[in-house]
Amino acid sequence: MKGKLQILVCDYVGNSQQWLENFTIPKNYEVVGTITPQSDKKLILENSWDYLLIFEQDARQFFDSMVKFMNIAAERVIYAFEILSWTTHPTAAYSIVNPNEKGGGVFIAL
Repeated sequence: MKGKLQILVCDYVGNSQQWLENFTIPKNYEVVGTITPQSDKKLILENSWDYLLIFEQDARQFFDSMVKFMNIAAERVIYAFEILSWTTHPTAAYSIVNPNEKGGGVFIAL
């Protein structure tokens, strides 16, 4: 892996910090910003990130629509709590998720 992956976090309900602390390999990525209901959404358009990591479970349709409206490539979007989303992003999964932590990293969180 060349350098750290740049991650933009989208977290409207406040789950990301604990999840990132528990299930990831911090030396392999850098959080370049966090989008919340109160934050400036410009970060998402600045394109200074590799993956948009979305921490929402109950509003998938809303976030799918937002991503599509903003012309963000699906290859750059990961839903943190969905195992299928990680399996379609193997580079991010192998770089970010710690498979040895808490019995399997992201997969145990699901």
